[in-house]
Amino acid sequence: DYSEAVQPISVKAATVVYKFECTDCFIVPGCASEGKLLVSKECATVINNNQASLKYKVHVDNVGEGTLSLVEFEDIITIPSQLSTGNIIVSPSSLNVDTSVTGRVKIFGSIGTIEPGGRVVITYNIPITAISSPGGYSISNIARAAAESTESSDLCETPLNVIKLKAD
Repeated sequence: DYSEAVQPISVKAATVVYKFECTDCFIVPGCASEGKLLVSKECATVINNNQASLKYKVHVDNVGEGTLSLVEFEDIITIPSQLSTGNIIVSPSSLNVDTSVTGRVKIFGSIGTIEPGGRVVITYNIPITAISSPGGYSISNIARAAAESTESSDLCETPLNVIKLKAD
């Protein structure tokens, strides 16, 4: 599975090595091209009909020269305990969502194979269904992707300012 490479001829005379570059020299197995991951992330808080949602878009790119197989993705989002989340929508739907730990949403799973120059786009929407007290909150997270001998991550922090209105 190695690519072909042209190998120059080297001759050692005493302690000196003479190297002769040439075309059509020896064809030998070259080093396999390697893939390289690059993760970039966009995050936003969207308010619609007095309902807050945390929206994320993650690009997982193969910026290397080789195919990456079995690429794994993970994003851990830290949610303050004063916020309650609703049904989380994730694309691709093959990714798993774990909310078993209070204050944490974990999105993870395999995103398959990424060819050189290829991209996988991952999106998720986390609705905030209830807020126990007003205040300024910060939702932080870090998205990671890994495959073979490469990995990459990106982090972001999303502010959410909550006020309570009272009628007289």
